[in-house]
Parts: sequence; structure tokens; C-alpha cells
Amino acid sequence: MSDETNKIQQIPTDLIDDPKSAIRSRVSDSALYELADSIRDIGLIQPIIVKRVGGRFEVIVGHRRLVASKLAGRLAIPAIVSDVDDARADAIKLHENIVREDVNPVDQARLIKKVLDQSGLSVLELADRLKRSETFIRSRLALLDWDPKIIDAVYLDKISFSAAYWFAKITDPIKRLYYLDVAVRQGISPSLARDWYKSWEAKRLPEAPPRVEIVEPETGERVEFYVEPCRICGKPIKMGEEQVLFVHPQCLKDVEKGVPTIEQ
Repeated sequence: MSDETNKIQQIPTDLIDDPKSAIRSRVSDSALYELADSIRDIGLIQPIIVKRVGGRFEVIVGHRRLVASKLAGRLAIPAIVSDVDDARADAIKLHENIVREDVNPVDQARLIKKVLDQSGLSVLELADRLKRSETFIRSRLALLDWDPKIIDAVYLDKISFSAAYWFAKITDPIKRLYYLDVAVRQGISPSLARDWYKSWEAKRLPEAPPRVEIVEPETGERVEFYVEPCRICGKPIKMGEEQVLFVHPQCLKDVEKGVPTIEQ
């Protein structure tokens, strides 16, 4: 181990290469430029972590900070050189990023699987090292077995992991993808996704309703969405804005017929 290992050094940015496997496969341009502005004003406060590869260096932790520093015109940045192999480098990336809310769950899942495959650790052992629950690790691994369209929706930030979890539990592929389409088009909360799943589980999800296209009066933009008739007033309701209620079948029939169901 050389004297430079684990010490903060100023390393030229043109000698630092991107990681072979970055935990973030997608990075927001606006977030990068905001970070670059901050680095331009006050510098890079937290050093990145790199490993030596021949006469150059490869990022282990801090890829965004490296890219932003280059955008800010920094010719050198503080970095810690770590003497590790690829497997250990991936483990460090995972440890540094697993609790960050801005890391996409799909990227987390892929790196968790890679670390498990390379290290030979059990799920419980990895969870202990990362200071996360075994359930958290298993939920991320389970994501990789979901319908590819659900994975893509989570990866592209079109739906949250918590909402997507309930769609993944729907085994009817037609209804699963139909309701996913509604959620992606019109947005959905995890609680409403859970209600949709419970209604499907109870065999109460309706067949695919019609789509309606309107022109937004303020923007002139054409917007397409699904509608269902309200079971009380009969007027169309935009899917994603409805509320799922659990009632007796007879109570629902009485409401639709206008029969009072609660004594005053």
C-alpha cells in the first residue's frame, strides 16, 4: 500500500475517469448545473473516492461531483485514493448511496444484486453491513423480477417504487398494464395504488374504461385520460382522482337506485 492511499489529495480532473459501473445510470442535467454553480462559488467540500488504474484514476464514489467539477472548470479536485478491487469498489458505492433518496430504486437494485453475486454474502449479511433491514434488500431484489414495463416506469421516475409495488402484485397482465398506464398518465399515490390492488384482489376492478381527449383551455394542449362514471352522480370522473370505497354489494345497489342506506 502506497503512502498516498486513503489520504486527501488534489488530483487533476483530466486524470480521473468515470466509473465502469455508476450507481446512477441517469443524472438530471439541471441538478448537475446547480451543483456545478455551487462548486464554482465555494469549491468541492466533500472529496470524492477514487482508485488507481495504471497511471490514471477511476471514480468509486462521487461521480456527480466529478462531472459537476468539470462543468465548473475545476482543473483539480480533492480525492481520496482507495486501494480496492472491483468487487470492493462496488460494495463501497452501494454503502455510500443506499440511503440517498435521489438514487433511483432500479439502480439500487441492480447494484445490490451485483454486490451479492460478487461478494458471496447472504442477504442478511449484506443488510447488516449496510445498516438496512433484510426486507429492504429483498424488496429491491424483487423489483428486478417485476414486469419490464413497471421497472421502466420506476426507472424513468414516472411512478414511485411504493406505488409500483402494488401494481407488481397484480397477476392479470392486461389489467396490470392498463392500470399502470392510467397511473403513469395521470399520477397516483401509493395509497391509491394499494386500493386498486385490493379491489383487483377482491375481483372488483372494472374492465378498461374509455379514454377521453380534451383541450386544456389555458395551454391549448390536448390531454388524454381515462374516465369512469361516478356510481353516485353518474358524471364521468377522471381515473386517478377517484376514491376506492369498500361497501356491501347491496349497499352499492341501493345507492345507485337512490335508496337511503343510513337512517337519519
